[in-house]
Amino acid sequence: MKLLEKIHPNKDIFGCMDGMIPMVAAQLASEAGRAVLIARDDSRMASIIQSLSIIAPEIEVLALPAWDCLPYDRVSPHPDITSRRIACLSRLVTITNQSAAQQANEPAILLVTTINSWLQKIPETAFFDGASLRVSEQMQISQKQVIEFLTANGFFRTQTVREFGEFSVRGGIIDIYCSTEHDPIRLDFFGDEIDSLKFF
Repeated sequence: MKLLEKIHPNKDIFGCMDGMIPMVAAQLASEAGRAVLIARDDSRMASIIQSLSIIAPEIEVLALPAWDCLPYDRVSPHPDITSRRIACLSRLVTITNQSAAQQANEPAILLVTTINSWLQKIPETAFFDGASLRVSEQMQISQKQVIEFLTANGFFRTQTVREFGEFSVRGGIIDIYCSTEHDPIRLDFFGDEIDSLKFF
C-alpha cells in the first residue's frame, strides 16, 4: 500500500454527483499532479476511464482493477486482469523511482481503481527491483540471458505465444507476449546480438 500512498492526494472528496466525477478527478489531477480515484465497481471504473479519455486526454490514466478471484480459490486470476495490474504497478514504480526533476516533466497522473482493489494487498516497491528488462536493436545480450530472465519472472514457455506471459523460442528467434504491450514482440538474434526487434 505504500506504493499507492505516495501518489495519494491531500484532499479526500466523496459524495460527488456521478456525472461530475470524471471532471472533478481531472481537475484534481491537473492541480496536484497526482491523484487517486476510487470507484464503486469495475463497470463504474471503466465508464470513468472512458469519460476521462474524452474530457482530459492530456492526463495519464492508470487503471488498477481488482482480482477476479479470492485467495485459495481453485481458479487463477484471468490473464487480462493480471497483465493490467502488472502494467499499472510497474508504471507506478517507475514514477516513484524518478527524481523530482523527472517527475516535474511527467504529465498529470490519475490512478483509477475500485473499492475492492484498494483493499487488496499489493507488493512492496522492492518486489519490482530487477523485474524488468529493457532491450533494443543491436544490443549485446545472449538468448540464454533473455530466456533465464523470462523464466525467473513467471513467463511460460510455449510452442506459440497466444496469451500474456508466454514466450517461445525457435532457432534464433524469441517471441514474447508482454503484459504491457498489445501485441507480441519478436526478437531476432544474430549470435549474442539482437539483430531486429518488432511487433507481430
